[in-house]
Amino acid sequence: MVNQWNVFTKTLLTGVIIIFINLTSVNSSAIIINDDISTNNEFLLTNLITRHINEKPTENIELIENYPYKDNESNYQPFEKIIPIKNHKNVNDFKGNSRIFYPTDDTYIEKSNPNKNHGSLNYFSVATSYNGYYDYDSLLRFNLSSINPHKEIFAKLYIYYYYCFDKGFKAEYSLYRVVSDWDEDNVTWNNKPSYVSTPTDTLIVPFDTGVWLEFDVTEDVRNFIDGKYINYGWIISDDDYCSQWTDLRQSFIYSKEFSNGKFIPYLVVNEPETIYVDDDNVNGPWNGTKEYPFQNIQDGLDNCFCGDTVYVLNGTYNESVVIYEDYINLIGESKNDTFIISKKERWVVLVRDRCYGATISGFTISLDSNNAKGETGIALDCYSYDNYVTDNIIVNNIIGVLLWYDNDYNFILNNTILNCETGIWLRGICYYNIISNNTIKDVDDEGISITVDASYNVVSYNNISNTETGIYLDCKLLNNIVSNNLLKNNYYGIYATYLVYDISITRNIITGNEYGIYIVLCILYGNISGNEINRNTCGIYCSDYWDATKNFNIYNNNITDNNYKGGIFIDLMKNCEVFCNNFINNKRSARFLTCFLDYHGFWNYFVLRTKWFNNYWDDLKGSFYWIYGRIGFYYAHPFPWINIDWHPAKEPYDI
Repeated sequence: MVNQWNVFTKTLLTGVIIIFINLTSVNSSAIIINDDISTNNEFLLTNLITRHINEKPTENIELIENYPYKDNESNYQPFEKIIPIKNHKNVNDFKGNSRIFYPTDDTYIEKSNPNKNHGSLNYFSVATSYNGYYDYDSLLRFNLSSINPHKEIFAKLYIYYYYCFDKGFKAEYSLYRVVSDWDEDNVTWNNKPSYVSTPTDTLIVPFDTGVWLEFDVTEDVRNFIDGKYINYGWIISDDDYCSQWTDLRQSFIYSKEFSNGKFIPYLVVNEPETIYVDDDNVNGPWNGTKEYPFQNIQDGLDNCFCGDTVYVLNGTYNESVVIYEDYINLIGESKNDTFIISKKERWVVLVRDRCYGATISGFTISLDSNNAKGETGIALDCYSYDNYVTDNIIVNNIIGVLLWYDNDYNFILNNTILNCETGIWLRGICYYNIISNNTIKDVDDEGISITVDASYNVVSYNNISNTETGIYLDCKLLNNIVSNNLLKNNYYGIYATYLVYDISITRNIITGNEYGIYIVLCILYGNISGNEINRNTCGIYCSDYWDATKNFNIYNNNITDNNYKGGIFIDLMKNCEVFCNNFINNKRSARFLTCFLDYHGFWNYFVLRTKWFNNYWDDLKGSFYWIYGRIGFYYAHPFPWINIDWHPAKEPYDI
């Protein structure tokens, strides 16, 4: 028969030894402060934050082998595939303030035949190969002396791509400004002109031939006509990676010598103008002027060019609109009285893939209630960047604003988003976007959702209420900042999960939520600081049963008046430090769960894995503070346990 007394005494002795190990290890890692200094909160904050916020590691995300997300090829497809790529303009389509220029010189040079000149041919070519032997670069120049200087202009270069070797290849072409003289009758590879090292523009060569390719040359042309640079034109090169299986990757473009003038290169220089739209102009005529505005927004967009403004007068426009052109300003007269309602398409306003510089402002944007396939209010299609979505009312959509895939440097500002399933969604690989000063409420799921390899985004000064999750961050995210937001009456105020790396959650007001901040699974190097976290059921909840969290710091927060689940609940998370916070008037200030064994089944030497130090506790009754929790195994924690803040602050911090 098993001697129960012996089992009990051995278990008790083991527990005492574990407590001793942990107490000594925590004590050695804490900052020891004399009584006369411990009340000096400014001294504490300066020194603690300096010494205990770990330096950022190298920016290599540590992946986990059984990580559940995989890149899906569908991510690379446009949001709306059924819209054909616009085959850009025939020169006769340009009207208004647009001027057309044709090349004075265009040709190509080849590395494999370095002394040969091709100036008389009716095509030029761009090519590369794995070993670099078959490199072909193309050169173009235009005479722009007839343009008056100091004009606000926009300019694009168009070339017609009609044939290629290895059809279906995908390459990136770069266009560089040339800085020395050349002419098409004498230039060769061996005497090719010099050019700058930074491209003026790049483009992705499409799979299909028989299309116009375009380069934005606005800055170069402005500098040419203002005399800052001498106009020697441009050189086009294939700088993209070429695999060892590719002997030759080559495209062919018609030159100025081609007999059909519809397909030769040209440069469009546009002085911006305003095109008007008014739904009251039912009977026409319609030419986009203030006297005879277009009746439909899409007609205005189809007749604009780079830099133009489409100004939409108050009214109701039952249409879905697509912005094909760059630097277009789509402006409504009044966001309260200018309505765009989609009755049949997935979107209300769509910025087409690879378009950039659009501004969408001053509208109420919604899906018709009978639109069965309606989805998104404003969608930025893949590779669309530098756009402004500002000062709109976006209501009754499934997704209010969608950044579909690989959208960088966009600004989502000052919008009101109501009655959607998701307010703003950065869907995948979205970098350096700013989401600020938006009001988002009465949303079924996420107010703002940032997912799948989205990095360096800033979410600030938003007011988010009555959602399932105010701000949601998920799946391989790097260096995102969530600051100065008001998150109120949501189930989750902020929810971060799965390889969220180096996140900063700072200076937010988080109040009246079920969970103020909810952190779960693999948070690598993060800080929660400077927040007002009050009147939530649980202020901060942190959990990681994978044992993958590293260097997570919770400091300098006011954690007050939180209810049943308390100020902070740490659930199976290691490498977490909680310091210099104010815990005031919470139902429970803090609690935790921990385990004897780690995720891999090995003995966990430091079961007190969360370190607590120098916090202010309003219910402190001695010289140190006991945090009560439980210990056990991953799915059962039957034994009571303690953590200790050995050096609590004697006065609350001024946060």
